[in-house]
Amino acid sequence: MNRAQEILEYMNYVRGEKVLAHVGGPSGAGKTELVIALTPKVKNIELRDLDEFDDYAVDAMGLNGVSKNDYTNQMLLQHHRKKQHIIDNFIQKSSKPIIFFGHTEEAGNEIQLPTSVRILLSTNPRTASIRRAKNRELSPQELRDLIRTGREDIKYLRGKGYIPMTARQIYNMILFWSRDGF
Repeated sequence: MNRAQEILEYMNYVRGEKVLAHVGGPSGAGKTELVIALTPKVKNIELRDLDEFDDYAVDAMGLNGVSKNDYTNQMLLQHHRKKQHIIDNFIQKSSKPIIFFGHTEEAGNEIQLPTSVRILLSTNPRTASIRRAKNRELSPQELRDLIRTGREDIKYLRGKGYIPMTARQIYNMILFWSRDGF
């Protein structure tokens, strides 16, 4: 059985759930690109990039213009709690099922998403790192560090039960879910 079929088997299980799935992967894997490509084609499912909620939390806390590198541990924890609160409210108020895309873990704090379907956008860590570094000059060591971080992200998500799928498989699956009338 291929990965897409494994996910499709979950369809009956997730019917009626507010959050259909979470798509994770290393930075530069193409999660945001998938959201952008799918959003105009999918009207009956909310597709949301978790970075949006990060921005909302920053705004709500009045931290615009402050680099996350300058956050204290307390600020990181407060940001995490605010982001979780905003996501929880969004889930509660949404009239459509939701698929989230993006990172759920930052600085040791993990966003909790109520879904049993966890998908790993399987992009090679080197490819993802090069995309992430787009328009930046990186030293060989910086590129190696990004690749290592990408490998760690993949290992972490696989350990959490994420099922690897290609961008094409995810794209087709979401279009199928959308046509199937969630």
